[in-house]
Amino acid sequence: MKIIILILTVFGTHPEVDCVDILQDLASLDPVNPVVKAGDVVMFQCTSPPNYTGEEYETIHFKFLHNGTEFTTTESTESIKGVHSVKKISIEIKGLEDSGNYTCVVTPSIPEMTVRVETHLYVIKDEEMTEFGEDGEVTKLSWLGSSNYPALTCIWKVNGHKVEEPESRVYEIQHTVKDDAFKSYTCVLISKKSLKAYGNKWETEADVEEVQIKLRVIEIVDCTEVHVHGVTPVLISWIKDEEVFNASLSFGSNVTIGQLPPVNFTSTSVIQLVVTDGNHIFKKNLTKDSGAEERTAISGQSNHVGAIVGGVIAVLVVLAGIAGCCIYKKKFKRESKGNKDELNESQKPLNKDNKPNASKCGVM
Repeated sequence: MKIIILILTVFGTHPEVDCVDILQDLASLDPVNPVVKAGDVVMFQCTSPPNYTGEEYETIHFKFLHNGTEFTTTESTESIKGVHSVKKISIEIKGLEDSGNYTCVVTPSIPEMTVRVETHLYVIKDEEMTEFGEDGEVTKLSWLGSSNYPALTCIWKVNGHKVEEPESRVYEIQHTVKDDAFKSYTCVLISKKSLKAYGNKWETEADVEEVQIKLRVIEIVDCTEVHVHGVTPVLISWIKDEEVFNASLSFGSNVTIGQLPPVNFTSTSVIQLVVTDGNHIFKKNLTKDSGAEERTAISGQSNHVGAIVGGVIAVLVVLAGIAGCCIYKKKFKRESKGNKDELNESQKPLNKDNKPNASKCGVM
């Protein structure tokens, strides 16, 4: 109680300028670091420090700035709540240009007592995205790139239910299976500062946006046949020596099946499998090198791409809105007798369950 009396006493006697920092900490601008998209309407509420009312000052003036430039809006109200003066304004978000710092300046009739409070508004594109995963492998889902929106994080939902794991920019599926392609994945975008400010009340207090992520699961039957599981059809091709070989496509129930046409390549040839959905690419390189002791899996992380070279561009023209890529490598040893290729038992790559990977690739 003593602390409260002391604070009210200081406020009631017009503190000097060195007390303004304390007063600024007692003012607020809500919502805290909101995440919005074009078309949303954001209501900012600026609350003055205690005793910034007509009882202590002749006038109280509010001013709002966006990235340092003052702006006005017709959608505004002023009121008194207890010992605080409050002003609310509403703005409609038109696009990415509305993102940035928003500042509320509260100036009483004694200008030296002016306080400023800030929040940062994040505007995101209203879009879904697609990620590719491989059957039996670890899949990482992320709407946020490593450098995109570093102040934001995700609260993840699968099939509409919040996952138990804490908020994270990445959601991992430890062992991907075909059925994962038919689940819904939601990244609830929230600023880290907002999550800290609102805690468990974030669902009702924070301004957040939901982004849907579609997963396509790639099943490599062998080096000439690939099944891509998911509702939306994709395009499949192989690249050898910069020449594109479009797959012969067939469509089953929520699966795209691609088969490689007859192609000759030597034991040192490199052939690249390409799966595309129009916006993202997932690659896997298959190297047939008889002198290698083991094959190395090359990263198959999905990437946002602005352009696709050579034959892939032609592929996208045929089926716009489809892109994806994956990189795949394995070693095989042909039996001295018979026509079947089988993995050398001492060199079989193991999956998460310590079982040999099923796909095979012999010399064609």
